[in-house]
Amino acid sequence: MDSHRRHLFKDELDRIADLSAVSIDYLDSRDQLYRELDRLADAYRKDGSIMIAGPQSMVNPLAAELRNRKIPKRNIVKDAFFGY
Repeated sequence: MDSHRRHLFKDELDRIADLSAVSIDYLDSRDQLYRELDRLADAYRKDGSIMIAGPQSMVNPLAAELRNRKIPKRNIVKDAFFGY
């Protein structure tokens, strides 16, 4: 399966990233996800915010994983898309 079919809105997100200071990493496996969560936890444990956007069934478990990695709740911003 090509990258465009694996990642929804990839073309649109890439255009936004090209025109702004937004950085996008596309993850293809659970192992990549957990490595990225570890990296984010190390980088943002004390300062900064991590925004999680997507279906509620994804947002809540990812927020819980970050909390397990000692990210303060105030540093986690959630934007759940209902109906997906």
